[in-house]
Amino acid sequence: MENIPIWILLTITLAAQTIQTLLRRVYCNRVSNTNSGYNILNAVLSAVCALTLAACSGFNLQCSNYTLISAIIFGVITALGCVFSLVATGIGPLSYTTVIISSSTVITALSGCIFWHEQIKITQIIGIALMIGCLVCSVKKDDGKTKTSLKWLLMCLIAMLFSGGVGIMQKIHQTSAHANELYAFLVIAFEISTVASLITLAFSIKRDKGRVFVNNDGSASKICLTTAIVGVVSGICVAACNAINLFLSGKMPSAVLFPILNGGSLVIVVVASMIIFREKLSLKQWIGIILGAIAVLLLCL
Repeated sequence: MENIPIWILLTITLAAQTIQTLLRRVYCNRVSNTNSGYNILNAVLSAVCALTLAACSGFNLQCSNYTLISAIIFGVITALGCVFSLVATGIGPLSYTTVIISSSTVITALSGCIFWHEQIKITQIIGIALMIGCLVCSVKKDDGKTKTSLKWLLMCLIAMLFSGGVGIMQKIHQTSAHANELYAFLVIAFEISTVASLITLAFSIKRDKGRVFVNNDGSASKICLTTAIVGVVSGICVAACNAINLFLSGKMPSAVLFPILNGGSLVIVVVASMIIFREKLSLKQWIGIILGAIAVLLLCL
């Protein structure tokens, strides 16, 4: 990736993130929207992702103890962030949950300034502020009547911290002397994610009372085929995203990279949903898209 321009890498990772997000929506609409269904998809996705990254490395996954320990921490943080995000989504409004968790971009952006002494320009500060405004405006208002609570807020904040921790761990590894062990780092992390999803699945099936596929519109073979297709394609996309994002975390300032990745992908997904799923955008969402576009331009200056 050293010889590929950064703007091309950003384009690829944003496109891959958009594809896997849209596929996940297809899965939720046509197969399952339960925690059990999500864990099944995440287990398949993580396994495919680990296999894809291992293949990209030529199955040469020898690494230092530093990378091994870092990858384990990264995998645990990622898994815990997913769990708390699911809990928050299940007990509170999706729109506000999305905004709070996505605000983790502020944590990763400021971490570069605090821990790596990266300078933040005034245009980047304005860009981060506009990106937060974009997050607030871009999410769709919930149709349900789910209410907020202290427990919900606590789950959102914990999920936000873990989400921010993912970006920080990426930066820590890629600014170390072991940055060239990128593939081994990610393969170990996604192996942990696969195991964590299977363990969580055992508990979620019991909680869902065996009702795993509640949104299916076809036979068992069709459900399995859809799950396999979504899992494989999403896994390849997630592998590309994580490999590129991990590489870029050692090449770009945190205050530029993470707001672009978080906010940029959200804006693209909103626009793609409008085109593919014929969703109508409210004035608030249009404002969010405009703010996001301006924010990306300011962050790239």
